[in-house]
Amino acid sequence: MVWLAIDTASDKASYALKVGDKLYTREKDGVTSHAKTILTLIEELLVEAGVELKDVQGIIVGRGPGSFTGLRVACAVVKGLALVHDIPIYPVSHLMLVTFMARKKYPHEAILSVIDARMQQVYWSYFPSNTWDAKEAVQCVSQIPSPQQSFVLAGYHFHEYQSLIPASWHIIAEMQLEIEASAMIEMFEAQLLKPVSAEQLEPVYVRDQVTQGAQNG
Repeated sequence: MVWLAIDTASDKASYALKVGDKLYTREKDGVTSHAKTILTLIEELLVEAGVELKDVQGIIVGRGPGSFTGLRVACAVVKGLALVHDIPIYPVSHLMLVTFMARKKYPHEAILSVIDARMQQVYWSYFPSNTWDAKEAVQCVSQIPSPQQSFVLAGYHFHEYQSLIPASWHIIAEMQLEIEASAMIEMFEAQLLKPVSAEQLEPVYVRDQVTQGAQNG
């Protein structure tokens, strides 16, 4: 089995390629243009592993929420590769990915997953204990409804907002995480992902969707 995972939702690029039981990874911080690096990093992984794109049986891609530009680049490239080589695509919610990573340490706890959305806001989802379904939203931290049960606060790039955390929150633990493409492959192996066609793959921005929903009343 050969699986490729790609994440370009922030200024960190994370790529993973699993061939059988062997895992190959590429991480690059401070990326200013994913469009200039994405194909190069994919090719480096393929060469290192000694496989070709035609050998890849599935592409797992971070679909958001996150950097608008980074999401568009990843989705556009993955669509092209999938169409040319007839490869299934498995999109990953970044908020669900954060929860998956947090549950490696806290498997049975509720998770409030947060990601910096800039403009003094965060993307967030609340996953009650032992569930994987949650709505995605974007708000100021102080406006997030207080969960009724104790929970783990997990995410990345949210340390700037810790002073805004409401006193009413019952936080068991806080986890500052870095998104890892290898964890996306683990999500696939845990059967948490569903395939889509290239035509169905779209970035999920959340901020645009929330604004549009408000305008539509």
